[in-house]
Amino acid sequence: MTSRQYLRGFRNLRAWKESHALAVDLYKRTTDFPKEDRYGLTDQIRRAACSVSSLIAEGACMRTPAHQCSYYLRAHGSLSEVDNHIEFAHALGRVTDVEYQQFLSRINYIAGLVLGLVKSTQSSLPQNLRTSKLQN
Repeated sequence: MTSRQYLRGFRNLRAWKESHALAVDLYKRTTDFPKEDRYGLTDQIRRAACSVSSLIAEGACMRTPAHQCSYYLRAHGSLSEVDNHIEFAHALGRVTDVEYQQFLSRINYIAGLVLGLVKSTQSSLPQNLRTSKLQN
């Protein structure tokens, strides 16, 4: 694939922009986590957060709506994983109450954007291939 063919269209998606910014912020925030968390919670948060924007980027480059939708649904799943890890970090006192609320607010906003991508993509699929029920 030449550079002319690869347009990096995912960069125009608000869901990608917001999830990328969240991943960067979480990566920076976890630098203060204790060393004993390095290969546990820190790594889990970073990997899950990076996965969301990566899956959106991959999905945007898929040729069929069915494949795009599959990636967007996986991005939504990874976002749930981020949510779980932030919940755990808060329970351990690794993030403050204010940070916790801010992260949850951003996660919920991004979840809505990702589900918007899913619904938009699904609208071009035949009825029998659409996900029957989406949950927020």
